[in-house]
Amino acid sequence: MTRGKLVLIVGHSFVKWAERRAEAAWEPHLGLRSTNVQWYGEGGMKWSQILPVVLSTGLRPDVLVIHAGGNDLGLQRSVDLLSSMKEHISALQKITSATVMFSGITERCVWRWGDGRKSNKARKFINSAMAQYTADNGGVFIDNKEIKHERGELFRISINLLVVKVHKVKSFCWGQVAEEPWIITYNKMLFRVIISPQNIQKVRLDPVPDSVDGLKLELKSRLQLKDPFDLQYEDEDFHDFCNLTCIADLSKDKTANQRMRTAALLGLPWYMRETPSKFLKICEPSDREEDEIKGVVIGILVVVENVMEPLPAFYNDVALVIEEEVVMRHLSDIPNAFLNLMGLVYALNLNYPRELKFTFEVIQRLFIGVGSESCTARVHSLKSKLLR
Repeated sequence: MTRGKLVLIVGHSFVKWAERRAEAAWEPHLGLRSTNVQWYGEGGMKWSQILPVVLSTGLRPDVLVIHAGGNDLGLQRSVDLLSSMKEHISALQKITSATVMFSGITERCVWRWGDGRKSNKARKFINSAMAQYTADNGGVFIDNKEIKHERGELFRISINLLVVKVHKVKSFCWGQVAEEPWIITYNKMLFRVIISPQNIQKVRLDPVPDSVDGLKLELKSRLQLKDPFDLQYEDEDFHDFCNLTCIADLSKDKTANQRMRTAALLGLPWYMRETPSKFLKICEPSDREEDEIKGVVIGILVVVENVMEPLPAFYNDVALVIEEEVVMRHLSDIPNAFLNLMGLVYALNLNYPRELKFTFEVIQRLFIGVGSESCTARVHSLKSKLLR
């Protein structure tokens, strides 16, 4: 039987999951008689996608329900977003002759972009303006005031593998110095697990399961979760949450790569049978800097909270030292310090530290590629092993 009224519901992930809920609890048409309900929900959808999506369906709905805008907060000014909303809704009303129902931007446990307080303030501003706009232009505003971030049962479980920049979650690696260069293996991880706004837990996994299903079982057991859930992680390429389909994705972050570079650079002098004690100085904030850099002709000063930690997740400072004077500070990490030091060496025509001549030859000839055709026997041996 042909249904009378056509309702089109479009928006971000809320719409996608609402459709699944409708199918399970009622049926896709929400149990409405003589009504055909069509859904189009896409995770991460932004407001700029609404107009193209509606037009691409080729439908002329009687009622158009839109739930979007939350993923835009923090990415653009509120006034600009509001202007786009009004412009697009006006265009959709003219094209489809539909009654537009704007579903207000809801509270969230975590805002993806920008400061949470500012995003929530912007949310209230846009909702207030859109309530007035829809009332003045023959539309309907859905306030969604019953959706509060304190009501954790309304939100889906997600897992956020944070990066070291927030100093909350770390990937731990072990290095081994033998006849081979440093071998880096990630076998421990620290997770921040968001179950609800009132239930955020820290979980250390040692070892890390070798599959996504294994990880889900481990977390379900540790956290005593009864309901099914999906795993998501924050992807470094898109700066957004993606479904976790491969366990290897958890270690594919820029911080992990930088830590591997750090481990390689710290282990390189020992592999080349050289001692970096006069070149690399590591101290704590309470130590006297003058004492640490005394006698250093050229080197790197690293300030960390705990000098016993082999690969710190956070540095108080990383600086370059030339002739007992700090010439450059706040270099963020050791690979960046080495890179800047090589630039200074070439710019100022300085000599490499005598006690680390083979280490710097490796950096110059093998890493940077300057003069790689001619190497000393010791460096050539490493080059051969790396090319195997």
